Amino acid sequence: MRHYEIVLLVHPDQSEQLPAMIERYAGMVTKGGGAVHRSEDWGRRQLAYTIQRLHKAHYYLLNIECDQQTIDEIVDAFRFNDAILRHLLLSVDRAYTEDSHLKKDDDDSDKKVSKEDVKAVEEKEAAAKKEAQDALKEDASNEDADLETEEQES
Repeated sequence: MRHYEIVLLVHPDQSEQLPAMIERYAGMVTKGGGAVHRSEDWGRRQLAYTIQRLHKAHYYLLNIECDQQTIDEIVDAFRFNDAILRHLLLSVDRAYTEDSHLKKDDDDSDKKVSKEDVKAVEEKEAAAKKEAQDALKEDASNEDADLETEEQES
């Protein structure tokens, strides 16, 4: 059996039905004796160019292992499903199971700090900087006062 990578672009209005579609296609693969190695939902993304007057689509990635007959069935199912705007089918040399770069980027964006947190940190840093400057000014004025008293004593 060969390994394949499939990327689907689904109509954004049909996003709610995407899990059922993926389940149906995964069922076709397993029924044919294959396996699904990776299944990732990339979410709604901007299209590079308009397709059917749409500017966004729901992207989905599948890495599967199956025979040619099953691939033919899946491609036919893609063609007859109006919700699928485009599909890309690639033959790959091995089964990819690790997260893709797009999935990792999405995970990193979840870890990003909110604007309010950034603003609070900046305010704390500004306050600390102001306190340090005030302390330096106070030290400088104390040194000037010490020098004046030394000059008066001499």
